[in-house]
Parts: sequence; structure tokens; C-alpha cells
Amino acid sequence: MSSVINVRLNEKMTLRFVELYRDQRVLWDKEHEAYNKRTERLRAYRRIAEAMSVEGLGVPEVASKIKNIRSTYLQELKKIKDSAQRHLVQSEEEDASSPYVPKLLWFSILDSMIGGAAVKRLYSSPSTADMLSIDYADESSCPASSNNYTTPFDYGSSYANDLADPAKRPSSSSSVVDEPPLAKRLMYERQQSSAELFSRYIATSLEALPPRLSVQAQKEVHDVLVKYKILELDQLEQQR
Repeated sequence: MSSVINVRLNEKMTLRFVELYRDQRVLWDKEHEAYNKRTERLRAYRRIAEAMSVEGLGVPEVASKIKNIRSTYLQELKKIKDSAQRHLVQSEEEDASSPYVPKLLWFSILDSMIGGAAVKRLYSSPSTADMLSIDYADESSCPASSNNYTTPFDYGSSYANDLADPAKRPSSSSSVVDEPPLAKRLMYERQQSSAELFSRYIATSLEALPPRLSVQAQKEVHDVLVKYKILELDQLEQQR
């Protein structure tokens, strides 16, 4: 078995690499019909390698670099989470530091591709090791097809997974247990649809503001979201 060459890419080349990765949905979209087909994935790797046209960058190197980039992305998410929690604690202090903002050129692209599933894992995993594990269909073992998360929190899938795990099922004393599963799913779907519409409204409003005011507004919206996310996590811990 040939070893994988460590091909170094500069920032702009890495950005180009991620853009090509985005175009090959078979490599990251779990709902793609060929996601678990080895031959189709190999072809996608080859297309990326040919488009990059970098010496030493073949199919094995492309696959390895994708794993490394995804791992780096998840580490950046961890930094965002830790920074947000520190910022919330320091928010009432005059010397409070600003929340961490990734400087990687390609971060927003990968976030638009796999951000939903990654954020869901970030806030549900008890340890950094669990959070950094990657759902990745490699060439030796392809996982069963599952839902592709396209929004930060897929309420429907989260609820279905919770029901499948006995440890996460509501206790008999919980009021949720009396609610029909279908009604519960519909409630989550309505929440998701509402969240999507609101996020578009926020994005449009931010774009209409002058740059400085837009940055300030983003910071305040971010602070509010972090506050309620932490409240949610605290409530979940109290229920365990």
C-alpha cells in the first residue's frame, strides 16, 4: 500500500480545494444517491486532483486532505464555543474580550456544507474527542445513509434519534411523553421553518446596515443566541 504524500497548499490553494470539494456533493452530502458508492467517490477525488493540478496531489492525498480540513473546521468550531462561553461570563466586565472569529478563508464554505451536523455534535458531545470524530465515508467502510443536516439544528432528526436511544427517552413523569410523536415532529418542523425564515430576515437586515453597525449588530445577536443556548444546555443537564 503506497504512502500518502503530505502536499502543502497555501491559503488560496486551500480555498480553491474546498470550493472543488463543495462541488463534489457525493463526498459530503449524505443524501446523495452515490454517497456510499466507492467508485463514484473515487471519481470525485480524481476530479478534484485533476482540477487542482498540483504535483503529488493524487486520489489518496485528496481524501487525506479532506479529512484534515474537516478536522481543522471542527477544531475552529470548538474554539468558537469556548470563546462564546468565556465571553458570556465576561460580558459584564469592561475588559471583556471579543468572541473568537475564524480567519480561515474557506471556513464559511465548509460551514455551509456540513455546519449543521457539526454544530449539533459540538453541543451534544461530552468531550472534545467525541466532538472531533468525523462522520466520513472512507473507501474501506461506508456508513449507512443518513440525513444530511442543512440547518444548524435539525429538530426532526434530533427528536427521532432521541427516541431511538433509550437513555434519551422522556421519563414517564415528563409532560412530553403524553404528546403524540407525530405532533411532536410537526412542532419541530414548524420551529425549523420559522428559524430559517428568521435567519434570512436577519441576514438581509445586516446587509442593509453600514459595515460598522453591521458588525456591532452581529455581535449583539451572537451574544443573545449564546446566552439562550447555554440556558438550554443547563436545562438539559438538570433533566438528566
